[in-house]
Amino acid sequence: MVALCTHERLCASKLKEAQPASNVLPHIVGKEVADVMLKRRGRKPGINNKVATNIRFDNDLLDTFKATGDGWQTRMNDALRDWEQQHRVATVGLIYTHVIPVVCYSRR
Repeated sequence: MVALCTHERLCASKLKEAQPASNVLPHIVGKEVADVMLKRRGRKPGINNKVATNIRFDNDLLDTFKATGDGWQTRMNDALRDWEQQHRVATVGLIYTHVIPVVCYSRR
């Protein structure tokens, strides 16, 4: 194990002796604990094409998905994806060729 020098920075000689935590931890705390400590957390970089957004849902609908446990957001995304594939409209680039009527209300 590498000991720190008495001053705040590592001595150049000690820095040369330093090893990655993946090499040292298994000998100190055991392989199982080291594996847990060294496990990468979060999403894998570069594979996520999702966007964070704010959206409002009816309480009962949201409660239904949340009641299914961990992964409820993924299941909700899958349900929306299924709907999108069943109701897909022809597109040209990002412009929809199918117009969906929208009712607008104005306050006067």
